[in-house]
Amino acid sequence: MFNSPIFDVTIGLVLVFLLYSLLATTINEGIATILGLRARMVYNAIRDHMLSNASTDGRWTSVLKGFQEFFTEIIVLITGHPKRRKKKLGDHFFDHPLMKNYAATRIFPTPSYIPSENFSTIMAELLRQEFNKQLENIIAAKLNDEDNVDTEIELREHLSLSSDLEKTNELIKYHARHFARNDSAPKNSLLEKDTWKILQTHLRESGHNWEQFLEKMEAWFDDTMNRVSGWYKRQAQTILFFLGLLIALVLNVDTIQIANRLSTDSEARNRLTELAIQSLETYKDDPRIRRNTDTSSVSADEEMAFNDYRRKLDSLVRQSQLDLETASNVIALGWEKKFGDDQRELTFYDGAKKALGFLLTTFAICLGAPFWFDLLNKLVKLRGTGKKEYGEVGELPGKAKAMAPVIIRNNNNTGEEAVG
Repeated sequence: MFNSPIFDVTIGLVLVFLLYSLLATTINEGIATILGLRARMVYNAIRDHMLSNASTDGRWTSVLKGFQEFFTEIIVLITGHPKRRKKKLGDHFFDHPLMKNYAATRIFPTPSYIPSENFSTIMAELLRQEFNKQLENIIAAKLNDEDNVDTEIELREHLSLSSDLEKTNELIKYHARHFARNDSAPKNSLLEKDTWKILQTHLRESGHNWEQFLEKMEAWFDDTMNRVSGWYKRQAQTILFFLGLLIALVLNVDTIQIANRLSTDSEARNRLTELAIQSLETYKDDPRIRRNTDTSSVSADEEMAFNDYRRKLDSLVRQSQLDLETASNVIALGWEKKFGDDQRELTFYDGAKKALGFLLTTFAICLGAPFWFDLLNKLVKLRGTGKKEYGEVGELPGKAKAMAPVIIRNNNNTGEEAVG
């Protein structure tokens, strides 16, 4: 029904986009693994967002700082020298032994996944330490309170033996008085104003119940990690854009040129169509195709399954490289040939068309392999060579299967049979 040259050109283009999207996804995952991008984003989210004051920088200042931070992280990764900066509450959070236990290696000391229960446990420990550090100041503030009737010794004994809930409450009240007077944190305090406000809110909404307070902190952490997932996806999409542009420029993947070649070369068109049909079966279980695949963290119980995943992925990566090489040879991609076979002088129109072809390829790669695989599957089915509900790949619609001859036996004893 849709078996026409135009439809086959479309299938060929979608196949090319799929294969190059798989290539870009593989490179993108390699970059994310080598640089530990997800773990770094989790680290920055906890240190610079949850446990510190919100940034007041403008849009462009934030963008410039983001680029600076990105290149600084690369330098740190290469040289191994950590950045020198003032320690904040988030740094003490990641210095906790419980966090170090989650470190994969010394090269990747920051985990990419943290259970919310561990977040609340470490935060409770940090608040306890902060209370002990501010104990003398809290006692001095209470002694100056007109309503206080206790001596210094009684206050020290009572506060030292109080529960974690009381210690946290006293710590938050002391910071409240200090912020009201000076609009700054107490000396040597790691608890910044925005974090103090959040903890004060959670303590109030929990009805000053310790267990509910911990649950509020865990919900706060889970909400932040949900936003981190969105930040990570945007970061991966940005990297994918530049990878797509680099692939288009280096490998001369010009969408307009490919479409012209397929529209005039029936042999190339047919070969790509056949390869597209085979690709549906080849990549249907590819982890790069399945959406929402996240392998950034693997528990010990999942190690065997993860190793199987890696072996399967490696095999599929090699297969996609072979398919990509085949497709590139069919449509003669690369810089071996000039823009035109007639060797005429290039014009501004030629350059603009070439740039447009590269941009189309870049944006196509940004759409991702899952998008192109789903579209290819639909197009092949429409063409009539896809997998039918009760058929096989390559079976044309409406094509009747060969019927076996019907043998009709006579009831007489002549021994003759009629074939119909």
